[in-house]
Amino acid sequence: MWLNEKEDRRNFVPIESLDLEGDDSEDSDTDGDYYHSKISKKSKILTDDYPYRSDRQTWIDENPGYTYLMFSYLQVYDVVKKNFANTVPEVYDAFDMLPHVILKSDFGRYLLVYLFGGLYADIDTKCQKPIDEWFDNFNKFKYKIGFVASLESDINLVEWNRYMPRRVELLQWAFKSKKRHHFMAYLISKIVATTYRAKYDNKLVAWSDQYVDIDKCSGVNIVDWTGPGEFTDSFIEYVNLIGDIDITDVDSDKSYAVHPRDEVVGPKIPVKNVKDYNKNEGWLYTWYGLIRLQTPRIINDLLVLPYSFKGDDPCDEGDPYCYLSHAFSGGWKDKDAS
Repeated sequence: MWLNEKEDRRNFVPIESLDLEGDDSEDSDTDGDYYHSKISKKSKILTDDYPYRSDRQTWIDENPGYTYLMFSYLQVYDVVKKNFANTVPEVYDAFDMLPHVILKSDFGRYLLVYLFGGLYADIDTKCQKPIDEWFDNFNKFKYKIGFVASLESDINLVEWNRYMPRRVELLQWAFKSKKRHHFMAYLISKIVATTYRAKYDNKLVAWSDQYVDIDKCSGVNIVDWTGPGEFTDSFIEYVNLIGDIDITDVDSDKSYAVHPRDEVVGPKIPVKNVKDYNKNEGWLYTWYGLIRLQTPRIINDLLVLPYSFKGDDPCDEGDPYCYLSHAFSGGWKDKDAS
């Protein structure tokens, strides 16, 4: 699941060759290069004939100083059990209780990146620019970047919820984080709480057992349980928990280029939320703080990129923030996935 800067391995490396015991000696506040030392991807099996071979190869070719690994579900299960069963059993139990492998895949990626740091990306993604050339490697701002996410959608329509579950949504099929980052811990805690609540409400329903819609089960909507809905909600909630928030737009002249402020539509914004959130007190950070991004936005040590992780289309010529593309094969929508 990772690329390691200290070695130049041209082949896929099995997880068994790594020491994945976990280490409590370093938290997300420490400096050092561990955050940039690994890249994560996952797979059901570790074979060269698995689909998307050419896409997977781009990560190796574009990042020769890193080690690339793919995880099977059973390998993820073993690592989660080894690191959480005896230390934070609620996390392991929640992972074990999840009623579908798709939920476990989502939750597992968060747990592994929390434990070891690195970049996660779905297996049907293609690296468009070497990781060392991504924006977070060159920041000279107040905070050292510890977490990186990309905008996936910003639907400025009255009926936005016909298209996406959130008015503004962050994607979770690719993201970067330092090990044990506090946001990842918060996200994990939210999923644990949702899972236990589903258990006590008798809603631990397997997607494949009671199929309702392409992305829903009769218990908890998958998108809201472990997917991009919860990922986005947790990010916004976490920002509000930081306290002293420092927000920097890399190029403020370009950050609001999509449409004028007075044309913004979406869910009702709390009274405390103000548009000029950098200069007022008593405000809440909401979806409004993520709209119209054309350049990176830094919130303390969190970095939100504009549409940097894109669909399976060539990058626009001169686009400095096009880092990877996604085939959107939709394997997660298969109710018979295993």
